[in-house]
Amino acid sequence: VRAQGMEMLGRLDEADRALQAAATKAPEDVGITPERAEFLVRVGRIDAARESLRGIIASKDDNASARAMRTWARRKLAELTAQQGTYPQLQEAIALLDDNIGAEGKLAAEDAAVKVAILANRPEPASWREAVAVLERLRKQQPLTTAQRLTLAGLLDKVDRWEEARQELMAIVSAPKTPPAFIALL
Repeated sequence: VRAQGMEMLGRLDEADRALQAAATKAPEDVGITPERAEFLVRVGRIDAARESLRGIIASKDDNASARAMRTWARRKLAELTAQQGTYPQLQEAIALLDDNIGAEGKLAAEDAAVKVAILANRPEPASWREAVAVLERLRKQQPLTTAQRLTLAGLLDKVDRWEEARQELMAIVSAPKTPPAFIALL
């Protein structure tokens, strides 16, 4: 609470020290370290946030909450790593997300969404094709959201699978109460 108050007052160094002190006083509280990582991202201290996330990933705890926290930290670190924009960082980000693949061999929906966002924004057609593959696998697990379907249609168009892109757009706009912008997109 003290850290949140200091952040609201713009006293960022004090907020960071309060979060560090809380983590030292309650090392068993798995919520403090991620809160600090989120804080560091919010205030633009990306290198420190990366180090905090790497610390979470390196944790040796094997209880359910620690495993969930490592999964979250890999996802967040993948987002930060991909923002650097280089191809090696893209590969590192994808590897982090692939480390989150569960025992059943499937990527969680949250990880799939991050992976698609990372790949869809790349300039390489191979990245677009991989994003399409991720969305197609996700579709087998659960229904895609409208935003995911629009992304899929756009990616299918980019990889010269126009007929499939058109079918996806047609399915979207044929739904009741379709916004006019979606019809215009088609």
